[in-house]
Order: sequence, then C-alpha cells, then structure tokens
Amino acid sequence: MLIIFSQMLHAEENNGTIIKVQQKMLQNQLLYYLIFCFFLD
Repeated sequence: MLIIFSQMLHAEENNGTIIKVQQKMLQNQLLYYLIFCFFLD
C-alpha cells in the first residue's frame, strides 16, 4: 500500500500538482492511518 501511494506521489510530482497532493494528504492523513492500522490487524 505504501509503495503504491509513493508511486502516486511521484506521478503527481511529474504533473506539477504536488501541492494539491500535500493538501489532500493533510486532509486524509487520519483516514490513511486508520486504514493502514486496520490492515495491520
């Protein structure tokens, strides 16, 4: 999951929209954390 997410970030960087991605990450950081912990269980 983390690998796929990092690949998505690199793709967005290539498109020059990394700032928008960072904003989405801040908004969804808790959601991603909960999903990650859920799969760890």
